[in-house]
Amino acid sequence: MRERIDAGRLKGHFREIVESLGYEYVGVEFESVRSGVLLRIYIDAPEGIGHTECEAVSRGVAAFLDEAEESGSPFFQGAYYIEVSSPGLERPLFTPDHYRRFIGKRVAIKTKTKKKITGDIRSCSDDGSVELTMGDGSSQLIAFDDIDRATLVFVLEKGEKKSHNKKSK
Repeated sequence: MRERIDAGRLKGHFREIVESLGYEYVGVEFESVRSGVLLRIYIDAPEGIGHTECEAVSRGVAAFLDEAEESGSPFFQGAYYIEVSSPGLERPLFTPDHYRRFIGKRVAIKTKTKKKITGDIRSCSDDGSVELTMGDGSSQLIAFDDIDRATLVFVLEKGEKKSHNKKSK
């Protein structure tokens, strides 16, 4: 049986660590892997995120988790792995504020029942739901509690050109 993680408590600690270093805490995903738990932490900054920023956050999170383990109150019983990265073009959305920030953008949502829904974010309510405009112009309301994972979908805008790195012969 897999261990139960106090995700809410950990998210708060991770947010404090990331923000104390001057970066935006986007969110964290917990993934069970064969030998333990993978912590995938997303961070951002106006000037972008590089290896140096990811390394600083990784060291801060590792120090926090090591301290908890040394004090006899570990968050995990087995091994854990830390992965820190920029959210990228197809960034995950974790909070209502994320949905509000990207109104008008395309999003792919996987519900807890494994249904996949893709549409443009029309609105985000305070009562805990997001409204999407579907490809046929209809709208669909999805409760946040029903969302398992959501990511932006990169769409090539009109006027943008695809980059091809083909070499001339």
